[in-house]
Amino acid sequence: MEVKPGYRQTEVGVIPEEWQAILLDKVAKRGSGHTPNKKHPEYWNGDIKWVSLADSDALDDLYISDTYAKITPLGIANSSAVLHPAGTVVLSRDAGIGKSAILSTAMAVSQHFLAWRCGPHLDNKFLYYWLQRQKPEFERIGNGSTIKTIGLPYFRDLKIPLPPPLEQRAIAEALSDVDVLLGGLDRLIVKKRDLKQAAMQQLLTGQTRLPGFSGEWEVKSLGDVGTFVKGSGVRKDEANSGDLPCVRYGELYTHHNDYVRSFNSWISATVASTAARLVQGDLLFAGSGETREEIGKCVAFVQSCEAYAGGDCTAARELDSALMIIRPPV
Repeated sequence: MEVKPGYRQTEVGVIPEEWQAILLDKVAKRGSGHTPNKKHPEYWNGDIKWVSLADSDALDDLYISDTYAKITPLGIANSSAVLHPAGTVVLSRDAGIGKSAILSTAMAVSQHFLAWRCGPHLDNKFLYYWLQRQKPEFERIGNGSTIKTIGLPYFRDLKIPLPPPLEQRAIAEALSDVDVLLGGLDRLIVKKRDLKQAAMQQLLTGQTRLPGFSGEWEVKSLGDVGTFVKGSGVRKDEANSGDLPCVRYGELYTHHNDYVRSFNSWISATVASTAARLVQGDLLFAGSGETREEIGKCVAFVQSCEAYAGGDCTAARELDSALMIIRPPV
């Protein structure tokens, strides 16, 4: 591959000529942690914050400031746990593999984490963002059938690209500014969703009536206002067996949002002969899922093409005259 002027090919990829490709251990002190013996209550419920896999949701947000569990000085003294100073960069090498954060205060970590205390030539924010970029690679190389993990030898040999310190800080601040912007957008989205939820609560229960409507509502079973069709099983190995579009139940909450706009699965005519054909206007419900939010996820099939529903998809149809009118998005 031709490298453009001012750049060079290294073990960490193509980088500017003035950058280094260097072992992470040469510019940061690597450490880890331990779990104090849980049979000793005096080791637990202290004041020392202790990062564990239970804190996965608090990671990947630049800083971690609190932890689910806390330990005592006795827990530190009687285990291999270490108190890492504020500014240390931590990375999960098990389970939620590749999740990272910077400690906002001194904390200990479990053995599932690595901790780097950056030296004078490495900015901790730069290291955090580089680890974030590497997360897909960490997930790819993780080993284990039940819980994926990365062994310590990998990190002993881990090399990183190293710009001059001033450029590191500039890069980190630019990415931090993007995080602030995204955080504001996330909060706005949450606020809008809360407003929508409140409006749904008012309108769908009749507590608030739209102008021009009055009178009593009826209470009916869904079976009285439409029909329900159960999809037929489409195995994973059949999901790309032909050219007929198919909606599988897992795609209702991973691919589709409100409306079926495109397809991920394509089945053969043979598979389709035992599957349930969709009708324009069908509402598709997920019959199973791993969370409460996934079960019952509903999307509308508004297209007129030939398409089919896989197993655990329930199609509610003929609802437009009695319950609702489904309109394609503008």
